[in-house]
Amino acid sequence: MSKLLASYWKIFNILARIVGGGFILNGSVISIWGFALVIGKSKDYSSTDKWLIACVPLLVVLFGILLLRAQPYRPDLREARPSDKNNKQ
Repeated sequence: MSKLLASYWKIFNILARIVGGGFILNGSVISIWGFALVIGKSKDYSSTDKWLIACVPLLVVLFGILLLRAQPYRPDLREARPSDKNNKQ
């Protein structure tokens, strides 16, 4: 595989990790703000809206964690997955 294609997948994996970190950071900040609304005495939002603002960003945080924990996609290495090595006894 060409060096350009190998570099592409390295950059792709780095950017996926950066996006995952951004999802975690932004989801955490918005969720903390939402929980502050739930705890506070603000009458700007209904009770249901406050809980939605607090809990929905946790899905964004979960998606960011999944992006960070995903195995890097590197077809240029042509390595077998660890599960494949265990099955070939």
